[in-house]
Amino acid sequence: MRVRDIFGYSIMMLVLTLPVVLLAVVVVPYSGFWGSLPI
Repeated sequence: MRVRDIFGYSIMMLVLTLPVVLLAVVVVPYSGFWGSLPI
């Protein structure tokens, strides 16, 4: 594999995983917060 192929593949993986990581970072604390409310 050429360096360009590896670079493009890593960018594709980053683009695919970044939204999932951001969503988890945003959703998990809020779900834990709402789950701890005595309502």
